[in-house]
Amino acid sequence: MSYYNVNDSFLWFLKWFRPNFVGSLEESLKELKKKLSTGNSQTAAWKKVIGIIFSLSTEDETAEELLEMGGISTLLELLHDSLDPRICGILLNVSNNDECREEIVAQGGVSEVCRLLKKKVDETLAVEYATGALLNLVQDEKSREDFIKYSNIFKILGQALENDLSTEAQTNSISLISNLIMDRAESIRDNEEMFSAIACGLNSLHSNIVSLSLNCVWNICVERDEEITRKLMNANILPALGEALSSLEGEDAGNCLVCMSMVMEHVDELTDDLKECIEEMIELVNCEDLKKATGASTAVWNISQNDYLASCISNKTLSSLSKLLESVLKEKDIKSVEKVLSCLVTLLTKEESMVEYFVNDRNGLIQVYKLLETEILSIPIYQEESTYRKCLDFSIMISCICSEIKEGEKALLEIGIVTELLDLITLKQVSTSNPKNI
Repeated sequence: MSYYNVNDSFLWFLKWFRPNFVGSLEESLKELKKKLSTGNSQTAAWKKVIGIIFSLSTEDETAEELLEMGGISTLLELLHDSLDPRICGILLNVSNNDECREEIVAQGGVSEVCRLLKKKVDETLAVEYATGALLNLVQDEKSREDFIKYSNIFKILGQALENDLSTEAQTNSISLISNLIMDRAESIRDNEEMFSAIACGLNSLHSNIVSLSLNCVWNICVERDEEITRKLMNANILPALGEALSSLEGEDAGNCLVCMSMVMEHVDELTDDLKECIEEMIELVNCEDLKKATGASTAVWNISQNDYLASCISNKTLSSLSKLLESVLKEKDIKSVEKVLSCLVTLLTKEESMVEYFVNDRNGLIQVYKLLETEILSIPIYQEESTYRKCLDFSIMISCICSEIKEGEKALLEIGIVTELLDLITLKQVSTSNPKNI
């Protein structure tokens, strides 16, 4: 990413004047070093020099010239002395160059840019330039140690997100957090100030910021680390997710529900507030937004893994899942079919009473029959190998579970599932399924 704040005609003039400018840039940097040594670097003349370098910093040649002239260290010294946001703008632009990025990191650029961000977190351009520069610098592996050392970075980024100075500033801030989380350093992933910053992102009025914040929660929770998820719960991430859910639709809403269930995965007490939250999540399996409903089904799967929370799941949930399975089958959404089937398999293995209810309800078994029909399986959309075969295996598992009770055997015969299973034995598509199950 890069920025410049000059109009095209002025930029054209500067390009035309480049041969003279480069010479004066070298001299200017030499003089600037002298001024820095005497503590006099904020004169109007040097501010003009910074303005010219800033205007040209979008060009590749400028990065190379600054590197050759030793200008990076000079700019960082000036940044430390003047806190001029345009210097961060220059660093942002030239850090697109790999060698420049390495030099900025080597010269301690991360801490200097963080320092400016802390001082000017209420100024739009300063935050945009500083977070943009940091987002480029974080691509250098050696920079990660500097970010870890600068312990206040997450608190500052949280302020930037909360201030909502611009979409650009918020996007850069939450993207930087996301990049640092992916590093998987324990000191980063276990940082409570980072959790608070993510909560600020979830409260954003901009949907793309909320989506990026959801990705952060997902990447923290996906490790299934009990201690960290408990800290997330204590950091009030769950209310922030619930608030975000009210304004989300489609896949983002589904992801939000999954994140909510992952955050509460290790709780050891079902409070009234938590019970109400879970019941509302389960109810969303019935909503018309199929992506949201599918996300709710995955959330139900996660909830079922916790004995304290699983008590909120009832036979009514099975009926809702069967209806959702019918809807996603009609839409030929094989990935959603897989998620719903997975949830059904898990619930049916929990209690025999649920199996009895599922068999008597019949709708779920009818959908399994439709899935097993050769005609349905021949639809091109179902040829996504791994997902298709998982659906097939889940359908066979559900049939096996139901066959364990007398009413189930009768239902499998009446609906025609037994016939379909016998036909499937001869099909190559089920080569990964276990014939013994059939």
